[in-house]
Amino acid sequence: MPAVVAVGAMVAGSAATAYAVGAGFVVAGSIGAAVVGGLASTAASMVLTKALGLDAGSLPDTNTGISVNTASTVDPVRIIYGRMRWGGTLVYIATSGDDNVFLNLVIVHCEGGIASIGQLYLDNTPINDPKFAGKVYYETYTNGGYSAALGAQCPEWDSTHTLNGLAYSYVRLNYDRDTWTGIPTITADISGRLCYDPRDGLTKETSNPALCVLDYLTNATFGRNLPTASIHTASFIAAANICEQTFVDTAGTGRYLHTCNGIISPDDDSLTNIRKLLSPMRALLVFSARGYSVIPDTAAVPTLAFSEDNITGSWRISVGGKRSKYNRVQADWINPDNEYQADIYTADSTTYRAADNGLLLESQITLPMTNNPVEAQILAERHLRQSRFCITCTFRATIAGMVAEVGDVVTVTHSTPGWVAKPFRVLAMRLQPDDEVELDLIEYDDAVYAPHPLTAPRTTSPTGLDNWTPRIVALTAAEELVESVTGVHSVVNVAWTTGVYYDRARLRYRVDAGDWVRLNDVFGYSTSFTVPDGTHRVYVEVTPVNIKVGSPSYVSLDVYGKTAPPADVADLAGNLSDRSLIITYRPTDEADVRVGGALLLRFAPVQTGATWDNAQSLAQAPGNSSSVTVPAVSGAYLAKWQDSSGNLSANPMILYSQANGAIGMYQAFAADEANNAFPWGGDDINIVRYTGSRNGIRLDDTALQGVYMMFNSYDAGTVYTMRIMTNVLFTTVMVNDYVDGWALWDSITDVDAVATNAPYNLMDGWVTADGRGAWDGLPVGGGSVTCQYSTSQDGVIWSEWSTAQAAFDVRCRLIYFRLLLRVDRPDINVDVTNAQFTVSLAGRVEKGNDIAVPAAGLTVYYTSPFNTTPAVTILSQGLMTGDYHLISSKNRFGFTLQFLNSAGAGVARTFDYIAQGV
Repeated sequence: MPAVVAVGAMVAGSAATAYAVGAGFVVAGSIGAAVVGGLASTAASMVLTKALGLDAGSLPDTNTGISVNTASTVDPVRIIYGRMRWGGTLVYIATSGDDNVFLNLVIVHCEGGIASIGQLYLDNTPINDPKFAGKVYYETYTNGGYSAALGAQCPEWDSTHTLNGLAYSYVRLNYDRDTWTGIPTITADISGRLCYDPRDGLTKETSNPALCVLDYLTNATFGRNLPTASIHTASFIAAANICEQTFVDTAGTGRYLHTCNGIISPDDDSLTNIRKLLSPMRALLVFSARGYSVIPDTAAVPTLAFSEDNITGSWRISVGGKRSKYNRVQADWINPDNEYQADIYTADSTTYRAADNGLLLESQITLPMTNNPVEAQILAERHLRQSRFCITCTFRATIAGMVAEVGDVVTVTHSTPGWVAKPFRVLAMRLQPDDEVELDLIEYDDAVYAPHPLTAPRTTSPTGLDNWTPRIVALTAAEELVESVTGVHSVVNVAWTTGVYYDRARLRYRVDAGDWVRLNDVFGYSTSFTVPDGTHRVYVEVTPVNIKVGSPSYVSLDVYGKTAPPADVADLAGNLSDRSLIITYRPTDEADVRVGGALLLRFAPVQTGATWDNAQSLAQAPGNSSSVTVPAVSGAYLAKWQDSSGNLSANPMILYSQANGAIGMYQAFAADEANNAFPWGGDDINIVRYTGSRNGIRLDDTALQGVYMMFNSYDAGTVYTMRIMTNVLFTTVMVNDYVDGWALWDSITDVDAVATNAPYNLMDGWVTADGRGAWDGLPVGGGSVTCQYSTSQDGVIWSEWSTAQAAFDVRCRLIYFRLLLRVDRPDINVDVTNAQFTVSLAGRVEKGNDIAVPAAGLTVYYTSPFNTTPAVTILSQGLMTGDYHLISSKNRFGFTLQFLNSAGAGVARTFDYIAQGV
């Protein structure tokens, strides 16, 4: 258990002392002797007779001046939480207009970042009252801002006067002696600080005390500026939920259990302000290894049992007395119906007074952040009831006592006082040099925490608590793969809803048939835990806890971790850009694809019927990508996700493209090894050729690797940027798959791979004997064929061999291809039935205009040669009847043109031409 220090609204009594040190809160408490050095845990303000309240007069009266305006440059700027009516400080007063007919007032109400400034009042009369019609103008600003209206009246109030970070009002009064007898007091109904709510991640208007405390602790302007890492967020979530528990008061109105509505001042020390904010929920602020936690004073179930088995050392026991036991409590609170002035609620018990022999025992508490009579009644009566349970004790326990934490409820069974499972709340814990722990406890009883104020408070512990039993209404669990700094892990997310009287949940889980694993209690409605990678059955048990322990609920689920295949690629689309195709897709949300996975892209040169197996590898993109750029060609692009374990999506998503013509690419050459003048006529190493229904090549039966140099190559004549497409067809086959070599004939249920109910699976009844890939049941795999290419700019120097994708661009004059055949073991081989490649070049056009041709003719040379003989169009000019032209010597370099007349004699003419090709 971590060392803990605490400060709270759970009352500071005469037996406790509190102090603040540095930027945090360190509270030391003692019963008997002070703690010096060592590790201490203390709830300083929940001790002995002043159990869980605030002493009257112990806190500065921040609310003084609610109906007063001060004019000062050194007044503190107050902080408003919840809803309050408040005046403020006049920071600017100036006259303007002819004969000073206008009085301009700027009043700062509080720190900015508030929800709203509502109704303004002038001497407690609404500013929009008819009697002020035409005599007043006003503006409000919740977080600073420049008032152009004020600047127009008073030029000295320029655009640099924004009062940044402050909530203020600008009021302009039009002089009228019958209306104004002096400067009126300006007040406003203010909805205070916008506070961050960790339950939904929103910053919003709130009166929730737990959220107000969180805001003060983390605020850098007026609060403690604590880093988020030092906050135990789960405790604030649990406390916020407790504060928003609803009940119906005696008037039949539904209400939240605790709200915070009031004002704090930066002139007060942090401890004072924290105690004020904690007071509506009578809470502790605890600091431990988990950070700062807030613990509302609420009913709780015992978490640890102390007995003579773990209690050591001497006892100190106090049973309280008249100074700590009350039969009347007066609570000072803020009454909105009395213009937000202080009021008093009195909780009085004639039953308690009779037990005190008619003697009036009275206490007074201050509730500076409470402006609701029902909540004042709840807090006063809880304070009254708690005072009747004032036994305190101090003892030493073994190190096992460190399991408890400050604020926990525990039971004590011991023969010395004669207690059997008597409940107490932990006030303080001190680790001793001999590894024992000393604990201060105060008597606990659930009667203090009745769900609403009691008209006749209990004097004994209740016996029937069935209606307090919490229950789980719904329980769900789901698997999620989560990315962390150490990789991707399987996480089980558990969530539940509950009935009333729920405080927290105890959880444990089991993986497959393993041991149950206990998790920390959850003050909320969800939690997560990591399970080992792989496929498992996970069982989860959730038990609700409050005053009583509810019945456990169970949920189980199958987790697959990184063994489950990724989902199919979604939203596959393509966009042409120059001569490339940008393929886009929806980013995956699967962690084991984002981390260590990839988007695999294949290509098949078909317009219909493309399959993953008959497509060639084209490109690969990171698993966290959303696009990949590839060469634009005509055919089918197929995409699958691959996770970090190598699992692929079940189905490829296919994008068909007819891009060649669209981007001006035209096929210049095509090669087909199986269907040319010399099928499979290239050189080879460890390769044999076979014939039959299909011609092809395969590895020599004794080789695990071989090379085939493709017969066809391509020479463009000059250096071009070429777009290459390759397509290699092959299958992996078994070698020597003979009947007498089968390991288990009986392992083959239906040799012909066709189901049958016949009693005998006779050979002459087989539909197709070759319908089974491997008759002896052994897998066929482990073979590969890789297409590689080498290029040259001049036919002399050649590049290193590179892997050829299904489509790629390369700039060269010559290109040569080869196939690498590989197998993993000698009982398999690869049959290559075809290997194809095509070369496409960018189309171009060359033109000539108004070219004069002499009678003898003219040879025209292209600016640069075409790769192949282009198509030439001649547009003749000035022809006479019977004239015609002849084209000769047309090739990739140019052509010869001559014009002739009707007699066949050469004549001079003029022409234009267009040559189109690649």
